[in-house]
Amino acid sequence: MSDERRSIGGGARLRAAREARGISIESVAAELRIRVPIIRGLEAEDPAYLPERIYTLGMLRTYATYLDLDPEAIVGSWAGFPAITRADATYRSDEPSRSPRFGGGALRSLTTYGGIGLLAIVVALFVGAQVLRYAAPPSLSIETPAEAVSTLDAETLSVEMRGTSNSKARIRIERLGGETITAIADETGLWSVEVPLDRGKNELSITALDDGTGTASAETLTRVLIVPLPTGGGPKLELLGPTEGARIENAPVRIEASSEPGQVLSVTATPATGSPVVTQFTADSSGGIA
Repeated sequence: MSDERRSIGGGARLRAAREARGISIESVAAELRIRVPIIRGLEAEDPAYLPERIYTLGMLRTYATYLDLDPEAIVGSWAGFPAITRADATYRSDEPSRSPRFGGGALRSLTTYGGIGLLAIVVALFVGAQVLRYAAPPSLSIETPAEAVSTLDAETLSVEMRGTSNSKARIRIERLGGETITAIADETGLWSVEVPLDRGKNELSITALDDGTGTASAETLTRVLIVPLPTGGGPKLELLGPTEGARIENAPVRIEASSEPGQVLSVTATPATGSPVVTQFTADSSGGIA
């Protein structure tokens, strides 16, 4: 390995190999079933979002193999954990034993089989944890509004929804007959979003999505938010003629009224015989109807 390759960290080599192949971090995460923040942490050599060292070593080797890189070289040059050295990457069979010798070869065999058994247990635990993590859908809860159906003030035009889910989960809030609103949970799983409301009934369906695994929450939560219509807001109507109690025979009846511009007045006349007659009038720009 040249001095130039040694000077490049393992994370930078992973990133360079991925970019050279034109592969996105999201595609790598989906292919290897490793979460996007962990892939970013491996490339940045930042342990902030990485698991225990033994798991990180396994993921480094898996990522390096995926990119056709030397896994042990990547582990040896990765600086995310100061304690990670080539001694972690390779088994040093030539290192003299510092344990008391009891029977020479028998003790070496016991040590070898014990190490293999311990490694098998660690691998099994890691694989089991990964399977459980990816099999479980993201959780979802809504803290506010807590009630399934809520009646708000007539002047309420938006409401802040808050809840919890998995870290970095995508929250989708779909309005019946309206747009879809999204929010991203923070590192602790908390999320909040301002939801615009219409007057009347607002029916919301809320789900959580894990972008790393593509799995959605096991159930869809719902909230119904009712914003009352303002009272006293109907059109006004004043009947000017004919006057109350007037009797008109064998002559046209002139209807005069006052309302708001553009309002439609519907008049139903019921004769002594025959079917009712319905006539409609539209108020002019001054509100007059005649």
